[in-house]
Amino acid sequence: MIRIQKSRTMSLEEEEQEHQYVNAIVDNFSSGTCYYSLNFDLTITMQQAHSKNVKQLAEGDIFRSMNPKFCWNWNWIEPLIQDHCTHPYIVPVVCGHIDTIFVSSIPMLFKSIMDRSRVGTRFWKRGANINGDCVMAVTTEMSLIHPNYIASFCIRRGSIPLFWRHVEVDPLYFPAINVSDADSSASKLACFTNLSSLGNQFGTPITAIDILRKSELDLSCVFAEVMGEMNTDRFSYIKKNPEDLYSKRRHKKFIDEDFSRLIREQGFFLVNVEDNQTFANNSRFKQNGVFRYFTFK
Repeated sequence: MIRIQKSRTMSLEEEEQEHQYVNAIVDNFSSGTCYYSLNFDLTITMQQAHSKNVKQLAEGDIFRSMNPKFCWNWNWIEPLIQDHCTHPYIVPVVCGHIDTIFVSSIPMLFKSIMDRSRVGTRFWKRGANINGDCVMAVTTEMSLIHPNYIASFCIRRGSIPLFWRHVEVDPLYFPAINVSDADSSASKLACFTNLSSLGNQFGTPITAIDILRKSELDLSCVFAEVMGEMNTDRFSYIKKNPEDLYSKRRHKKFIDEDFSRLIREQGFFLVNVEDNQTFANNSRFKQNGVFRYFTFK
């Protein structure tokens, strides 16, 4: 029981604003672009969910397993999580995208979720911060939903995790890139922290795929040098022509050769639908490591 200390009525202007906000929220949820789950944690991957306490997740206590980096209203709901009585009123918000395609009549689910640790408007927020958090960090999980099995594989994309910025940002022109601090010791440490965090989340090796364009050559060169100084057993670097991703012929070659090789090296997650058992004794059926696209945008 809580004592009411003070109350007041809203002004006509405040009521009108509230009405507009409520209508905007209703329109957004009615657009068909939002998804909701009562018993599945959208902030973690399928493999991570099974590495947690499966019974605990089945009982509905998903908040203990949540990754705060992907819960955009975490600062609001964190105090409420401590009290189980408030759980029915907690709605974690995840920013991302979900889509489904069919491969030989078998559905393949694509789930992309965005990290909230370093967000901002384009051109004004770039690269990484001192904690290793970088802009536009998105985890995409591809899941093949077979009647008997579910297989999933994760990739990561985001900005180059170094200290770089734009010079004289003007919305009418494409601003120049400043990489004067990109090779500093603090910048290198931020890059190492970023990749190490991925290693803790997905395992190793971490394969960095640089798809920067020719106009970002200075940044690409600095990134290649920084990656060359790191432990090659845990981190590897691949430079790719971004045009390979837009040419159907070259993109198919990339999928058939590089993508397939990385999946064979890193493995993929596989779970039996009937008994919810994984194949952890077979290293091929567990993803160890991740490849991360490093882009300018």
